[in-house]
Amino acid sequence: MFSLQLADPDAQPLPAALPGQYVTVRVPAEFEGAPALLRSYSLSGPPASATYRISVKQEPYGLAGRYLQSEPQIGQPLPVAAPRGTFVLRPGDAPILLLSAGVGATPVLAMLYALAANQSTREVWWLHGARSKTEHPFAEESARLLAQLPHGHQHICYSRAGSEDRLGRDFDTAGRLTPDLLGRLNLPAEAEAYLMRAERVHG
Repeated sequence: MFSLQLADPDAQPLPAALPGQYVTVRVPAEFEGAPALLRSYSLSGPPASATYRISVKQEPYGLAGRYLQSEPQIGQPLPVAAPRGTFVLRPGDAPILLLSAGVGATPVLAMLYALAANQSTREVWWLHGARSKTEHPFAEESARLLAQLPHGHQHICYSRAGSEDRLGRDFDTAGRLTPDLLGRLNLPAEAEAYLMRAERVHG
């Protein structure tokens, strides 16, 4: 997993993005002789920023990820569309459940940034599943943001915990996020749930 910061080359303000939205990036046709590619990536950074942050998991055969990791340099143009998408954090006072697995954490991480930036007093639960600590993106980042919320909670599941992963320190449950587990966590019944899962994209 790696992240890129994107900014306007003329230092102009970027179109406003809502927490949870994504941008579409164009990989040029000449890269490795492949045709031009369009890939969409959720914004994973704070709101009202002068830059967009996207976070990308490099898959073994992912041409777009390989390009974004190796080619773009500071000041080099990269075609990016304006933010879009309807999976966004809604205003209100109800408790919030942010559920994700793997790299699916990116849009709900942007929501967590927005809640922390607004010093929200809503009850917020960060529920995330990963294989192990080595495949747990944004672990320290999400913990830091939750610590800024007066009613922030988290529950982390590792399905294949490593030998150095410690229950109670790195994760809370061995296994996956399941309906049975959610039922045992005493989550607020009136909460709004935002659920994202990891998507595997090749090419």
